[in-house]
Amino acid sequence: MQTTVGIPQGLLYYRYFPMWRAFFETLGARCVVSSPTTKATVRRGTELGENELCLPVKVFFGHVAALDGRVDYLFVPRVVSVEKRELTCPKLLGLPDMTKALHLETPVLAPTIDIRRGKRDFLAQSWRLGREIGGSSARIPLAVKAGLDAHRAWESDFLAGKPL
Repeated sequence: MQTTVGIPQGLLYYRYFPMWRAFFETLGARCVVSSPTTKATVRRGTELGENELCLPVKVFFGHVAALDGRVDYLFVPRVVSVEKRELTCPKLLGLPDMTKALHLETPVLAPTIDIRRGKRDFLAQSWRLGREIGGSSARIPLAVKAGLDAHRAWESDFLAGKPL
């Protein structure tokens, strides 16, 4: 049976989905994406999220809830840094922990993405992630390459103003 990885359609999804989809699919997993945001998504996320959380995080929780129980894993990376000298919003750093605190039935895949740590750390995180979903040692390097190629293509199209 094929492993399914749920990817919530919120926050950094729009920038990095092509990369993660290529990564997981190259490993033989099937990506399941939550539906576009609706009033019901917002309502469910607001019910799950604490009052002090920002609306984008609450909406993200609504997407997580829509995937819970429908997939083998939920993909919620801890995104510390995507640029060498910058940090992301503190809520993105805590997103995996906040998601796990929702006490969902689906396990959360939560690699740490911190570009400041360099390529070696990114590769190590990708390797652990690939092994966690049962990817073979031979396929993981191919999956990393496929993911990075997909991201470069997305960036190129984005910068060229092409519709995404």
